[in-house]
Amino acid sequence: MYFLLKSEVEKIEINRKFKLKRIFCPYCGKMQIKKIYKNYYFTKYICWNKNFENKNVPFVVINKNIISEENFNDKCDLCNQVYFREFLEKNDGNGNLIFKCPNDNCDEFNYEYLYDLKNKDWKKRDILSKCEFQYLHWYLYRKPAKNEFNIINSYLEENEFKLITENLEKETIDYRKFFKENTSIHFKLSVKPWGFGISCHKDVEIHTKVKFDNQTLKILSGLYLKLKEEKSGKCFMLPREHLEYAHFLLHKYNYKN
Repeated sequence: MYFLLKSEVEKIEINRKFKLKRIFCPYCGKMQIKKIYKNYYFTKYICWNKNFENKNVPFVVINKNIISEENFNDKCDLCNQVYFREFLEKNDGNGNLIFKCPNDNCDEFNYEYLYDLKNKDWKKRDILSKCEFQYLHWYLYRKPAKNEFNIINSYLEENEFKLITENLEKETIDYRKFFKENTSIHFKLSVKPWGFGISCHKDVEIHTKVKFDNQTLKILSGLYLKLKEEKSGKCFMLPREHLEYAHFLLHKYNYKN
């Protein structure tokens, strides 16, 4: 659910010196709203604007000011894009506010800011920090045919990867996409009896440091969707239980598994 901060709906009338609260629908901007729930931390409303196609979509207004709300900036410090917002309601009546940069070309895209209403606590979280690696399984239960390998090969060529090594004995194939300052994205295909194992990481300073970031996840996710479209075998990402992957696919590609 989208949320509005207290300072965004409450203003002080300078002449009369009293607080004026004007709550509006964050989706259509109208004030045709209905209160459906309230507790100590937040109040939940729905919009009933008859001309709004998504009427009855709930949103939340925070009842108390968050820490340093007077200095709050709803835009990313790096790219100046307005933060994506999400309210996560908890079973104890508490809630978390999520702020996230929507620009996938920004360095802040990998992070989200979480504010706990009950504990009044800010946390910055790396949404990929739980992922030890970015890996893709493509089950075929047989050796991949040439046309199936060409699906991967053409995708990598479209993304400006170059074939670097092909080890016939170990049945591994390496692709790289080079950047400035000795940095490259390393795509490794390992041929297995069941199909392909595909990993992706970024090498910094000629393999002295390995990292996983939005750029590598974006490329691997694109391949994942490409293989799903072909409907050949079974394809899934590891660790497949992590919500970070589903979240990324939904917001970047509007894809639901």
